Amino acid sequence: MAGTRSRKKVISEASLFDEAPEPEVAAEPETAAEPEVAAETEATPSIPRPGLQEQYREARRLSDAGDYKEAVEAYLAVLRRDPTHFKARNNLGFVYDSLGQPERALEEYRAALELQPEDIRLLSNVGALLGEIGRYAEAEDELRKALRLEPDDADVHQNLGLVFYRKGLYPAAMNSLRRAIELAPDNAMALFYLGESANRIGQVDTAIEALERSTELQPDSPRAFRTLGVLYDRLQQPERAAELYRKARELSNPIE
Repeated sequence: MAGTRSRKKVISEASLFDEAPEPEVAAEPETAAEPEVAAETEATPSIPRPGLQEQYREARRLSDAGDYKEAVEAYLAVLRRDPTHFKARNNLGFVYDSLGQPERALEEYRAALELQPEDIRLLSNVGALLGEIGRYAEAEDELRKALRLEPDDADVHQNLGLVFYRKGLYPAAMNSLRRAIELAPDNAMALFYLGESANRIGQVDTAIEALERSTELQPDSPRAFRTLGVLYDRLQQPERAAELYRKARELSNPIE
């Protein structure tokens, strides 16, 4: 859980496609309807053009597998056929962000927002990315817009909390992160940054409670164990602190 990565989502395909045939593919004329072409290709039939839904699912498969460079090309192929494909736009933004290209990611997210300006997940994605690149005022605007549309979205509250955390506004961060945890109690990232925020303002007990819960949910986070070690040092419990530091080192440098 190194760094302050906000939570961004690849928007799923479920609400975009259904079992109905795709109009744009159904409308394409088949070469068999043209007698002169059919005669020329009878011995070597043409390869059917894949449907848009099939192309999109392949792009999703590549991005889900972490094959981001290939996913970029696959999403671009979808968008060449349908520039208004909302989920392909959002997911291409996610892939660019994963490749460390935030400006390209933001460009795709903005294009998707033009298509669906009130999509909560997309507004959350935009706010999260703006926060990561230090454009805090814009990030807060996007996230507050999302909360006006959906006040009980845990991811949006978490991303707003991370904006406050990066700005050093730890009490405000704690308020947003607590709300995220109320809505999604098993949110390890929100618990981690709640603990970190509490640590920064000297609320040791709150920090320990949040970080220990975070490590239960995500036991492979060296940073959480390291911060817990610091906190137990403050409580003058050197044996417990040493145990936690050792665990953090083990997770940072795993033995092959």
